[in-house]
Amino acid sequence: MASLEHRTLSPKACGYCATTEKDKLRLCADCKIIYYCSRDHQVADRKRHKAGCIAVKKARALYKLEDQKLRSQPTNVFDLHSQLQNVQGSGHAFVDVDLGDYKITRFHLVMTMLDRFGAPGGCIVAVQEALDHLLEMNRIFDCDDIPLRDILPTIHLRLNGTQEAYDFVKWWAESLEGPGLEFQNTPNLSQKITDADALEALLELRKGRYMDLAHAVPLFLIKIRAILDLQAIQTTRRALRGTVPQEIIDLIADNLVSNIVKPRPEILWGHADELTWLIGMLKGQVKRLYKIIDGYNIYFWELMLKDPYAAAAKRCPYVSHTKEEACTIIAWNLGSWIETAGAFDMLMAVHRAVGNSSSAA
Repeated sequence: MASLEHRTLSPKACGYCATTEKDKLRLCADCKIIYYCSRDHQVADRKRHKAGCIAVKKARALYKLEDQKLRSQPTNVFDLHSQLQNVQGSGHAFVDVDLGDYKITRFHLVMTMLDRFGAPGGCIVAVQEALDHLLEMNRIFDCDDIPLRDILPTIHLRLNGTQEAYDFVKWWAESLEGPGLEFQNTPNLSQKITDADALEALLELRKGRYMDLAHAVPLFLIKIRAILDLQAIQTTRRALRGTVPQEIIDLIADNLVSNIVKPRPEILWGHADELTWLIGMLKGQVKRLYKIIDGYNIYFWELMLKDPYAAAAKRCPYVSHTKEEACTIIAWNLGSWIETAGAFDMLMAVHRAVGNSSSAA
């Protein structure tokens, strides 16, 4: 497996010297993503920044043009959408309005920001704006001819929204009607799932030959994050037992975990034996999901374990069960994996455990 260095998203800071002094930072007027603390530093960084800046500026201009076209119609479709939401409670209300160019240009802006400035360990401002666009698009559109809902969970994960990612994956899985992307009913946003138990039994993501691999992979990482959270609590308790008060240990543990565990005092302050059981249960789920993904796309784990950066570089349109699908899903999810400390180490452990159990069988 290629050496993979853990990275974290870079905070709002000068794109040249990385200072985070808020009073000094000024936003680049063209890309509206990168900040600089002075004109001199912006000029010094221009050669490196120029290509990405121009690409995002062009993508933003195309989106704004389509946005303005819709807003300048006799009936403002965005106002109509808001009114229908209030009356019907539905998140999808555009009727007899061609949104094709609007969808394409807005999604193109999202992907341009992520590709240019939101790579693994990239700019948090770019990733946050991408998420904001995707969330609003998800509220507006009732079809998925662009893969915004495939990308949403992994963007949540990159911004420490582990709970939000799980809620979305579960909501989407329970809304689908078999193969394809047809809803049983138009989903009501007021009935969206919140604060679901990410430690519960595995969601049923596969229906016949079809499985949403773009959601199975984030679900795998969510389960890994849950294990890492529980192990962090376990390690803290063992290391500090007898040296500091228990309430201090609990406080430290509380600040080491994600938002799928943090709100659950029965886990944070539960008995050590219960913690051990939960870790074992989750490891069993992860092994099972590893096998499910491997059975659905035989190329995915091979490419993920060998060189995920090389695989991600081959992102392209795809059909199910293909190497192209594997490469594209890796491209969409690589940031969330690289930005999760310990994720690839645990993946390797699961890979070895599954291989050993298969050999023994």
